Amino acid sequence: MIEAFPPPKPQVSRAARTAAVILLVVAVLAVYRDLPGHDFINLDDPPYITENPRVRQGLTGDNFLWAFASLEVNNWHPLTWLSFMLDSQLYGLNPAGYHLTNLIFHILNALLLFHLLNRMTRAPGPSLFVAAVFALHPLQVESVAWVSERKDVLSTFLGLLTIWFYVGYVQRPALKTYVLVLLFFALGLMAKPMLVTWPFVLLLLDYWPLGRSGWPRLFKEKIPLFALSLASSVVTLLAQSQGAIKTLDVLPLSTRLANTLVSYVKYLGKFFYPAPLAVYYPHPGLPPWPHILLAGLLLAALTGLVFQARKKRPYLLVGWLWFLGTLVPVIGLVQVGWQGLADRYTYVPLIGLIVMVAWFVPDLFNHWRFKKSALTALAGAALAPLLVLTWVQHQHWQNSLTLFRHALAVTEDNYLAHHHIGMALAQQGHPDQAQVHFLEAVRINPTYATPYLAMGIQAARANRTEEAVGYFTQALKIWPEYFEAHLNLARLAALQNRPEPALDHYLQALKINPDYAPAHFELGNLLRTMGRSEQALAHYRETLRLEPGHIKARLNLAGLLGLLGQHQAAELQFRQVLEIEPDNPDAHYNLGTLYGLKGRPAQAEAHLRQAVELNPGSAPAHFNLGLALANQGKTAQAAEQFAEALRIDPDFEPARQALAKVREGR
Repeated sequence: MIEAFPPPKPQVSRAARTAAVILLVVAVLAVYRDLPGHDFINLDDPPYITENPRVRQGLTGDNFLWAFASLEVNNWHPLTWLSFMLDSQLYGLNPAGYHLTNLIFHILNALLLFHLLNRMTRAPGPSLFVAAVFALHPLQVESVAWVSERKDVLSTFLGLLTIWFYVGYVQRPALKTYVLVLLFFALGLMAKPMLVTWPFVLLLLDYWPLGRSGWPRLFKEKIPLFALSLASSVVTLLAQSQGAIKTLDVLPLSTRLANTLVSYVKYLGKFFYPAPLAVYYPHPGLPPWPHILLAGLLLAALTGLVFQARKKRPYLLVGWLWFLGTLVPVIGLVQVGWQGLADRYTYVPLIGLIVMVAWFVPDLFNHWRFKKSALTALAGAALAPLLVLTWVQHQHWQNSLTLFRHALAVTEDNYLAHHHIGMALAQQGHPDQAQVHFLEAVRINPTYATPYLAMGIQAARANRTEEAVGYFTQALKIWPEYFEAHLNLARLAALQNRPEPALDHYLQALKINPDYAPAHFELGNLLRTMGRSEQALAHYRETLRLEPGHIKARLNLAGLLGLLGQHQAAELQFRQVLEIEPDNPDAHYNLGTLYGLKGRPAQAEAHLRQAVELNPGSAPAHFNLGLALANQGKTAQAAEQFAEALRIDPDFEPARQALAKVREGR
């Protein structure tokens, strides 16, 4: 058995630690006090939340299964999807609730980090400093203030719980505790796969502060964890290979390696001087050779120094390797997207750097008479500017305009910022201003297809159809598998009564994204107009498989089944509509009409009365109700309904004839 680490005696009273923790929570709440008033951001928040039908429906059995099966947004993170669904269930589309959830997880992470470090080291002062800097550093704002980055705060919470149970396992080895380690690690990977480095993190903690020996046994002990990491990596690569990962011919390995060295140094610099920060840093391509050389020398020198000091100050090696290692999945060796680096990627790696500072500085003051006072003053001097910078940085996240205008102010040639400013301006009803930013985005980066899509949508809304087609076509020239461009070209062709081109683009769109329910629904409508009823039925059914609550798809499916003489199947679909939406006038009307055709006038009357009550201005509903009444011998009431149909629509000839007939028969 591998021995457990000896717990040192605590240095500070429990009351003092509790007071410090309360002060930390108050400080975080004060800094982020405006966060609940912030809006969603038009980068990632739409596909994750505001425009995601699964999330908007909330937690359902189907959506639960979908969360585990989906590779949407080029990721597999079912727990993140479920957390968004729960927020949707609780708050609808009110961003305040989503922001509060992120903030709560961030606070819990800081508290858990403090208790975890204190549990392992019994050094509450340095542990509290680590938690405070983690909670209040401006680099963390992106993960907290950006709703879509729920995966950062959620996965870190589960990752820290993994370490918590691991420490318990080290203290008292037992199978049930190890199972908890595996469980929470698996859950963390299901929130964000960045935790794939966690088995290595546990090995680092074995070295310090746990002080465990027997490396072959320690490694063997973690083989199940490495297996989970490997499985998560494979699934992630599969998800991101669907267009997110940049190939080596687009971004060569030499460029990636060079940018990796420079990015490490940039992250290190942002830790000590966290300004200016931006939501997006365009990839710089191959950095200048002097930058690459200096970055490599600096990283090598720091690695050598901490390795030399490992016996006297093991925390330096552990903190440094934590920083370097946990950044590996996002450092750019596997390039996802076009960012050069991202503040959110430091949410976990920053812990390693803070640990180095938190334990090294007190070591420097070991022989000082006024060590405690000096360290308190230094901690205050370090935290005070972080409080201010974090408050300022989180203000930039109020909405898309404030966020991306700030990005433009602190970066160069930021085509993505121009695009998202354009999107925000278009949404606010300023198409001309938006167009300026879209054009600037493609001027900076002519291979950026997204602004062409946005300009096409604007042109289509202004009925400039040919211009819109041109923009969508240009987007496809840049990116032939651009789902939204195919979809919009299909919609325009359908509106222009060009069914064959519309059909071609719908099919290409669904080949790229076969799980997009609206495209199946629209294609079903197109096929119905083309007389391809069986194919239309298939796409309506696929729409309902993907989105069971799609009322229009169910109504169209039922209507088409009725036209094909499949009355029993049609009846079932209409009834399912009424189970979802009991006051749907179309379902009542169609079901009543269907019962009339099947010779069930009493049931027809019941549903048609509901239909005219819900939609009293419908002449056909009054007419069909009249037929149902006439078929039951209720001629006076039938005459009233025929007369009402004629009042609504004086040219409704069947109602005129029916009214004349019942009057003759009196």
